[in-house]
Amino acid sequence: MAGGIPNGTIFINSLKNASRCSRFSSVYRLLNGKSAFSEIKNEMEEEEMENSTNNQPMEESCQTHDHEFEASTKLAEEGEDRHNHRFAGVTTQMIPFPDGHRHVVCTNTDFFENHHHEIGALSGTPIPVGNGKHVHFFTGNSTMDDGHFHEFQFTTLIDDPLH
Repeated sequence: MAGGIPNGTIFINSLKNASRCSRFSSVYRLLNGKSAFSEIKNEMEEEEMENSTNNQPMEESCQTHDHEFEASTKLAEEGEDRHNHRFAGVTTQMIPFPDGHRHVVCTNTDFFENHHHEIGALSGTPIPVGNGKHVHFFTGNSTMDDGHFHEFQFTTLIDDPLH
């Protein structure tokens, strides 16, 4: 572990999982625009060099945790077309940041009158809720479909709720 940040494999695997979403490019821009992204990348590279110098293999994989979520978008359009959408799923595994970890959400909403939207966002840092548990807050806009988009904001469910 370099500087308290887990093995870079976690970060790379989280990014790979998130990249299946077309909204991921905007999430990547969010990550890339923050100094934390380059700090993490630099620490990952330093750790990799340190391990190769010491002939220590990097871990092949290391599962961390994810969160379930279920939410609805805010209303959009006017009159008879006014509607919202629902969506649910599971976040990526944690992505380490110097100020805490984050998760990415990438999913589709349900259909309404022959259209749906994609939801893609980077979470905030953990919000403690007691007993060593936490949730994450997401906010953003869906993709533009059928001439409109929807705003959304939601929190995840706690990770590993039975323990």
